[in-house]
Amino acid sequence: MLRADDGDVAYRDGLHVDRSESTLSEFTLSSTSSSTFTGEGRDFAPFRFSDGHVVRDDRGWGQVRCRKEYIHPSAAPDPVWEYAGVMTPGGNIIAGMWWSEATQELGRFGVFLWWNIPEESEGLGRGDSG
Repeated sequence: MLRADDGDVAYRDGLHVDRSESTLSEFTLSSTSSSTFTGEGRDFAPFRFSDGHVVRDDRGWGQVRCRKEYIHPSAAPDPVWEYAGVMTPGGNIIAGMWWSEATQELGRFGVFLWWNIPEESEGLGRGDSG
């Protein structure tokens, strides 16, 4: 896989894709009730999660849905990213899919894996490359 960085856009295997596709994110989720949440964080730009909710079954598994919006000082709105996934019992891992219905370009959907890291842990080390 080839990667070249050109400002806010990355090119992978000759395809123009959103830079967030290959970037680690750091974020914090906060419960607003027993089954809803919001959050904020940063990958290549600051963002917020809204409309988050979790529906758990009697064995502890949960279905998770939320929206991600980038926070920009400009008036031009970015697409809203939808997330849907499955939370493992204990709530420490969520795996699923993200997409944007407002964008029809190739590279505007994919999979994600989130895991719970204690607040006192060090940051992800954005300067690392691999």
